[in-house]
Amino acid sequence: MENELGRLLVFSKAPVAGAVKTRLIPALGAEGAAHLHEELLTICLKKVIAINDVAVELWCAPDTNHPYFKAQNSSLYKQEGETLGERMAYALEEALTRCKQALLLGTDSPALATETLIFGLQSLKSGYDAVIVPAEDGGYVAIGMRRVDRKLFEGIEWGSDRVYAQTVERFKQLGWRWRALEMCWDIDRPEELVRYEGWKRT
Repeated sequence: MENELGRLLVFSKAPVAGAVKTRLIPALGAEGAAHLHEELLTICLKKVIAINDVAVELWCAPDTNHPYFKAQNSSLYKQEGETLGERMAYALEEALTRCKQALLLGTDSPALATETLIFGLQSLKSGYDAVIVPAEDGGYVAIGMRRVDRKLFEGIEWGSDRVYAQTVERFKQLGWRWRALEMCWDIDRPEELVRYEGWKRT
């Protein structure tokens, strides 16, 4: 069956200098940070598009009009909502009207394995209510589910080292059957650039 595993939702801002990777601007400059953002987005899209039996949706901010987005061979959707949590919840709700399970990921984790994404969707298909990929810094780099409860995205300290723990606590409060997938690192701060350069050489 076409797209039998579900959908992968790639969440990304347009690669505009000064608007992306702002924590890295002191190290890279605004243009350099935007270039890195675009590079990471390209890595992510190439990875997910190559996966069989899934559909890829590119969820764009502030809209779908940036030339980079327009050049992609993916379905484009505009992020909607004031907060990150609202935007993520909206995207998952919308995607789940088109499929039975969806997994949302950012673009900051180039080392996130294809196998992890596939296993996440397979876990959802097998009956898990949710899956989550924890980040080493206390956040998460991907989250997937078969249904959405807005409580998962409300009252979360986005950008802090408590995001993963707070989200897992919500899973438990809801009584959901959930699975943590293999932890991954992401690129938010200048000290992580060295790790990224090393990863590119592997």
